[in-house]
Amino acid sequence: MKKQIQALMAQKKLDAILISGAREHNPFLTYFVGDAFFTHADVLVMKDREPLLFYRMMERDTAAMTPLQGVCYNDLEISRYRDCSERANTLLAALKYAGMTSGRIAFCGRIEFNTAWQTIHQLQTKLPELEVVGGVGDEILNEARYLKDPDEIEKIRDMCKIVTTVVGRVEDYISSKYLHEGVLMDSDGTPVTIGKVKSLINLWLGELGAENPEGTIFSQGRDAGVPHNQGNDADALQAGKTIVYDFFPCGMGGGYFGDFTRTWCIGWAPDEVKESYAEVKEIHDLLAEKARPNMRFKDLQQMTCDYFKSHGHKTIDEDIKVTNGYTHSVGHGVGLNIHERPFSSKTGSDKDLLLPGAVFTIEPGLYYPDKPEGYGVRIEDTYFMDKDGKVSPLTEYPYRLIIDVPAK
Repeated sequence: MKKQIQALMAQKKLDAILISGAREHNPFLTYFVGDAFFTHADVLVMKDREPLLFYRMMERDTAAMTPLQGVCYNDLEISRYRDCSERANTLLAALKYAGMTSGRIAFCGRIEFNTAWQTIHQLQTKLPELEVVGGVGDEILNEARYLKDPDEIEKIRDMCKIVTTVVGRVEDYISSKYLHEGVLMDSDGTPVTIGKVKSLINLWLGELGAENPEGTIFSQGRDAGVPHNQGNDADALQAGKTIVYDFFPCGMGGGYFGDFTRTWCIGWAPDEVKESYAEVKEIHDLLAEKARPNMRFKDLQQMTCDYFKSHGHKTIDEDIKVTNGYTHSVGHGVGLNIHERPFSSKTGSDKDLLLPGAVFTIEPGLYYPDKPEGYGVRIEDTYFMDKDGKVSPLTEYPYRLIIDVPAK
């Protein structure tokens, strides 16, 4: 939470953090300016002071939309050192205005690497008493973002509603078609492809004010058995093959994410798939029930491995190179990044606890790409732990393995 930042800066003996770049897909800047769109801005967070927003004149109305104290660059005395870039001159003016010409400062945000390197080098030349500290700013802000404020929870909840709305449209679209010789056919007599489904997903997301910058996993059969295989757009959807639909969009331009997975079979499902699906669903529900405040997230991972091992599956707990069985960690935090703290890896930090204010996924799965009829099964929901330690799903949608489709 933002209220933690000052204490974290004091712990790290840091005097300031400068967050820079365009607002679009820039989580650290978005954390402070919200939905306000900037082509470029700088937020200076200083010890024992309210953050300052530095902006350009043409974006003054945008700056007024934020809760931050704004300073227009056009109002500053920007000196023009012949040996400095325009960017370095601009930041020199901002830091001098704020009285931040000495002490320890960290830089965050999204700027082209060469520009950032050149700017920092020139700043240090002109402000020799300013010590640039690498990595600490990211560490502090990631720690603050670990637990969400109520308004962040509502933004994630809204995104999760968009997620389930689009998923419902996809399921309705599939069930409105028909099967011919085991292939899903459209009303015009052409096969329904993965690419067609993904194009509809993107269309519906745009209509609802969201996007999927990380892509969408909509994979079938053997491809569904490789957890991050996004699926072959040219493949026609076929009856009896598992479809892993892993969907993780965010607000347009880079807002809060939602994360969700369902596994479907069109028309019918093989017995082995039904059995695997039942096991994945059982451990998914058990983990949501067992999650409690101050629990190490990695303990849920161990529970998942133990459960699958007891049902005869190989797991990542025994072999980190396993490709058939349970092959990944059971969840991760969700926010302005699709993957953020807390993490559930067995080798992860003991400090990654499930705490009130945390938003996280639970996503067990089983994967068998190397079987003659390769398949994968995963069920995932995004959860929130409230102030009383109660864990509730933010992605509420039916658990249905088989989508009934008529045959012709």
